[in-house]
Amino acid sequence: MWGLIKKRPWHYIGGIISVIILDAVDMLPSLIVKEITDKVQQSPEELDIMTYAFALVGCYFLISILRLSWRFLLMIPSRTMEAELRQKAYDKILNADFALTSHLKTGDVVSTLSQDLSNIRMFLGPGILILFDTLAYLIFIPATFFYILGWGALWVLLPFVGLALAVIIVQKPLEKAYGAVSDTLGDLSQYVYEETQGARFFRAEGLIELRRHKYDIMLKGLFNRQLEISKWELGLDGTLQTVIQSSYLAVLVLAWQGHGVMAQGLGALTVSLQLLDKLLWPLMSISYLMNLFQQARTGARRYADIDELPKKKQGSFELSTPLERIQIEDLSTKSPEGKILLDSISMDLLAGEHVALVGGVGSGKTVLLQTLAGLWEARHLSFKRFDFDHLTFEKLDRRSLWHQLSYIPQTPQIFSRSLAMNISPHHPLEPNALWAALEKADLSQDVTLFPEGLKTLVGEKGMNLSGGQKQRTLIARSFHSGARLYLWDDAISALDPATENKVISALRNLDPKAILILATHRLSSLKNFDRIFVLEDGRITRAGSFNDIKRDHALFASLLRDEKESLAKEGQWST
Repeated sequence: MWGLIKKRPWHYIGGIISVIILDAVDMLPSLIVKEITDKVQQSPEELDIMTYAFALVGCYFLISILRLSWRFLLMIPSRTMEAELRQKAYDKILNADFALTSHLKTGDVVSTLSQDLSNIRMFLGPGILILFDTLAYLIFIPATFFYILGWGALWVLLPFVGLALAVIIVQKPLEKAYGAVSDTLGDLSQYVYEETQGARFFRAEGLIELRRHKYDIMLKGLFNRQLEISKWELGLDGTLQTVIQSSYLAVLVLAWQGHGVMAQGLGALTVSLQLLDKLLWPLMSISYLMNLFQQARTGARRYADIDELPKKKQGSFELSTPLERIQIEDLSTKSPEGKILLDSISMDLLAGEHVALVGGVGSGKTVLLQTLAGLWEARHLSFKRFDFDHLTFEKLDRRSLWHQLSYIPQTPQIFSRSLAMNISPHHPLEPNALWAALEKADLSQDVTLFPEGLKTLVGEKGMNLSGGQKQRTLIARSFHSGARLYLWDDAISALDPATENKVISALRNLDPKAILILATHRLSSLKNFDRIFVLEDGRITRAGSFNDIKRDHALFASLLRDEKESLAKEGQWST
């Protein structure tokens, strides 16, 4: 937050000076009223009412100008900074190290970009204003008290020592409570996000009551944490009221005893009561300011988790021609925690090859595809060779690779837009090209049955599509991209064997020199693939043709038999 303030020093310096001058000028009307009261009581014939009236109007006019100044200098920049932080966080997530961003929870990110940034803005705008307004009042009002009451002002101000102690006592518990509330809101956002994604499943499986019960527990936990904050704030407010009442009592006692200038008449008593009324605002604002600060501090810490993400590092050499070859020797990939995910991977991929990756869950198929897609940073990789057309990975500007790449992740990435916009998110909507991609993905017949055809809204995460339609939508998008390197992660698992064969044949016909790397659990569709790599625990344990591996790899043969029996029961097995 300090860094944001330093970027706009003159806004904050000007705003703070306006607040301080305003608070100083705000003392003058009370002193003018004292003079009027004293003259009315002592010598009313000497009272020049018009002079005092113009003085009061002048003070209030200046106060109005100064209020407009600090609103312009502090409030508007805080809104601008909130927008800048939101844009910066979005850019950070898009351009950060993939291995680290993949650990971010959707709920935490949503909470940070909404509630946390709003809390930061509130402190950088109203919070800074209240801080210096409070400090100025706490200087000018006691100074005015000493001017009027002399050392008797000590008795009026003494109760405020108790308020300072109360603030110190509640600071740590409030900070802890606000942190807990912020974390709970993040968990709640994540839970609601998961609920909206799985609503149909929960309903179908009869899990509604169970999920509602868990949601109620989370809401109750949030309520209890917020209630704890309210209790501390109530105690602080109670202390404040006690302090104020004690100060009022001190003023009345001093007036009753005729102390100092109180003996001169009603003017000093009137001003003293007015000043105590003015002191109510800065004292009451202490609690509010603490809330703003703790909320902003917690939000800034959560924002820092995004802001400190290391940026992607790009090489300076681009792929200027269509990709022809990928050469890998002894490639290993480690997680940010140091766990080995890929171990000594070697392969040589040529233009026009169809290659499959098979293996159990956690064998490394997905990580290998992500690495080939250039998502993992060099800091997480070690290799003797990792070249794209003789450009080593460190020197490669991966953006040029991504222009030739089509990656279908394991989790379908469907946008809450029309079917046409899902197939062609980055290209102009050309009906002929769209229908050609749909035909190759075996989705065209389904689209003709949709009431609005290509304009059909697929819903959030494609909730209006079946599992097979989601996969074929992604495959159609992949075909439409005109890529040279296709990386499909379990992209055909929801398709029947006939559709699988049609889709894979369409890819070969689309571009004879395109490279397809398919990670799959469906082994029966791999008969015509050029090579198959079997992965176990991040290592390639066997590589060869379908028939070679089937003949001498026990695990592959066993998985194939199980798949054959399963498909035969469903009537989908085809020799």
